[in-house]
Amino acid sequence: MSTWKQTALIGLVALVAAFTVNSLRAGGLPAKHTPVAVKKAGGADTLAAATVRLAEIEFAEVDNFFRNETATFVDAREAAKYTLGHIPGAVNITPDGFKSGKQKLAVPKGSLVVVYCDGGDCELSHDLAKLMAKAGFKKLRIYPGGWEEWEALGQPVEK
Repeated sequence: MSTWKQTALIGLVALVAAFTVNSLRAGGLPAKHTPVAVKKAGGADTLAAATVRLAEIEFAEVDNFFRNETATFVDAREAAKYTLGHIPGAVNITPDGFKSGKQKLAVPKGSLVVVYCDGGDCELSHDLAKLMAKAGFKKLRIYPGGWEEWEALGQPVEK
């Protein structure tokens, strides 16, 4: 087999292995980046030049932000679940509450914000983060392990 064919084969095997590992990894990188539409002052929906990326983060990074107090935590679950327990210091803002303007986050829009919900199939954190991105928040992170993982790992709880 020629050197060119060997190189192409090795590259193909590496690419298949990388995609396989990424797809099996919890919180793997998305195969396609979906930009968030934001409204400019003129009112039309456009894709901003500096599109906000809604990155998912794993527990180790969440724990680092929590311990170093470098992020604001937002619990996107309904108030009843929040009252039963949440990450200490987290504020409760639901997607509906934020969208209606009844709930607001009182931090600068350039601050680091970690949004979470129950974990697993819960999409509230993604829904809220998209709304927050459209409202101008720039440093958003989604914690997909959410409350379920936080509590299962025996982390501090506030009620």
